[in-house]
Amino acid sequence: MGSFAVRGVIEGFYGNPWSPQQRLDVIPRLARYGYNVFVYGPKDDAYILENWRLLYDEEQLAYLRDLKRACDACDMALWYLLAPAFSIEYSSEAEFDTLMRKYQQLHGLGVTTFGLLFDDIPVTLQHPADEAAYGTLVEAHIDLTNRVYRALEAMGDEIRLIVCPTEYWGDGRHGYLGALGQNIPDDVSMFYTGDTICAHTLDAENALRFYRLTGKKPLYWDNYPVNDAKMTQEFHIAPIIGRSPDLWQHAEGLVVNPMEYIESSMISLYTIGEYLADPEGYDSAASHARAIADVLGAKYISALQALNDMCYKSVLTRHGEQFPEHGSGSGHHEIFLSLIAQGSAGDLIAWARDTRALLESLASCPNHLFLTESRPWRESAIAFCQAVESDVQAGSAEALTAYLDDAMDVMKYEASCLIEAIQAGEIR
Repeated sequence: MGSFAVRGVIEGFYGNPWSPQQRLDVIPRLARYGYNVFVYGPKDDAYILENWRLLYDEEQLAYLRDLKRACDACDMALWYLLAPAFSIEYSSEAEFDTLMRKYQQLHGLGVTTFGLLFDDIPVTLQHPADEAAYGTLVEAHIDLTNRVYRALEAMGDEIRLIVCPTEYWGDGRHGYLGALGQNIPDDVSMFYTGDTICAHTLDAENALRFYRLTGKKPLYWDNYPVNDAKMTQEFHIAPIIGRSPDLWQHAEGLVVNPMEYIESSMISLYTIGEYLADPEGYDSAASHARAIADVLGAKYISALQALNDMCYKSVLTRHGEQFPEHGSGSGHHEIFLSLIAQGSAGDLIAWARDTRALLESLASCPNHLFLTESRPWRESAIAFCQAVESDVQAGSAEALTAYLDDAMDVMKYEASCLIEAIQAGEIR
């Protein structure tokens, strides 16, 4: 049985970072789920991004020391990421020295793996001195990576560097990705999200293409279940799918980017942990049931699965940033659509009543943080059921039409389909 060498969780989402205590509390849980790396790099931590030049004060440093100890106690590695590229002057020796002092401060806590983030930045150089010194962004990134690598190497034998390229997805057609990979040391790892920023599938073909382009196995940064940016109306609680059983043989590892909703993320993270530990034996449906039992309790498996079926929109079903709203291959609530096609008012009303009862049963779940996090989507799903029952009984589309303005993106496509069927007189 093979497994991924690196099985990590990366706090790399935009939005509210996990609280300091949540982060400490979740480490043992992630270890139990099979993860062996926690990657610290929250984008809204000012000391990671806009204040990257500032050293941590004693209180902040004490917390990071506690985080390192929590990881050590669970045999998990703590990796530390820094994102200076929004403002750094690459050619400045003073800026470079400032950057290395920050890494040295974390090395003093025992951290030995560091990340240098070039993602989500302007694609042109921002300083005249850098224009003169490099001419192109990739040349600046090659130079800074090599200088950081040499400086880290001088700090200790077991220190490791990982870079996140500006072009961290795709096939390298723009010339940046391959140039970077081919011109930095062989043992510098590179984050990669796959063909798209949020990958529908990851497979050996994708990994081998990356290897031929860069000379490196990809260290996958998997943007599921994260729901930031344009995905904030989506709720990602489905099991991981679309990652091939043999991917572990062609990748350096995989780190998962969760939602800011820490407790809700655990459902998907549980299944991803099982996939990473045994990709060839992974069964998504069975894993999902185990995840729900672990996070909420076994009695809530059917209810949470009902909510998941209604909150189906994600990259896994070809919805999200890279995919047309209802393009080819996109997934929907197929059971509900089949009920519309059959045209039985009684069957639609029965589905709405039964599903609403399941959803309402979640309110008795003892996991109060999950209930708080999931409330907007649970309420939206219940409102959809109520609208279906009301309109099908009345032969109207009033409630469903109003539902289309709901703040959360739950069953909107299905609501539109039912409105059309009701107005066409197809529901009897």
